Amino acid sequence: MPEHSRFKNGNVLKTGWHILDGLIEGLHPGQLVILASRPGMGKTSFGINLAHNVAKSSDKRVAFFSYELDSSEVSDRFARLDECPEPSLPAIFISDSISQTTADILENCTRIGDVGLIVIDNLQLMRSSSPEVPHKSQMVRTLRELKQIAKELKCPIVLLSQLRRYLEDRENKRPQLLDLYKDWSVGREADIIMFLYRDEYYDPLTPKQEIAELIVAKNQGDRVGTIKLRWRNDIQKFESLLSLI
Repeated sequence: MPEHSRFKNGNVLKTGWHILDGLIEGLHPGQLVILASRPGMGKTSFGINLAHNVAKSSDKRVAFFSYELDSSEVSDRFARLDECPEPSLPAIFISDSISQTTADILENCTRIGDVGLIVIDNLQLMRSSSPEVPHKSQMVRTLRELKQIAKELKCPIVLLSQLRRYLEDRENKRPQLLDLYKDWSVGREADIIMFLYRDEYYDPLTPKQEIAELIVAKNQGDRVGTIKLRWRNDIQKFESLLSLI
């Protein structure tokens, strides 16, 4: 389908990586998207890159909820993407309150108004709005509440998630759906699931220097595949390359 047809609806957002947009046909209202990886792969940077790309290319506001970095660190990372000395983020709302529940996220986004994208970093540090739910069920409850928020606000939510260490025990350390599903069924509520992997993290001598693999493992539109991105560590930026892997 031609690009102008896919994105004719103004509510469909371009991610900023054209190969990814071609594969998933952009981000749609009401979608819950999970991006998962082991630590060190750059998932926080990817989330910031995505928020930056959407804010620059659309007339929508972007809400970024960080449970790891404080707001000044997040703002500095946004500024590095523009390679300018001071942050300039009029369309991006940043919150770093570690006590925020899903209800707080909904309240904040309703107050901001016209939010086109929500990015949350990350699932493991979030709390459901139902504290009485047993710990084992908290993640699934949180995912369901976030899916409902995405539908209510008519915007996509991109949720970052950390994978557990057991995948590193196998020879091929690229994440798989099963790695996410083992975490108390995390991922079954998501419309799109993507994994981030960089070979040089495990093998400093790999020929795939500065190459990141974005693995689209689940997609509402049924098209899956692995996208090759250039990783610029100096400014924490992912850039498009011209092919799938």
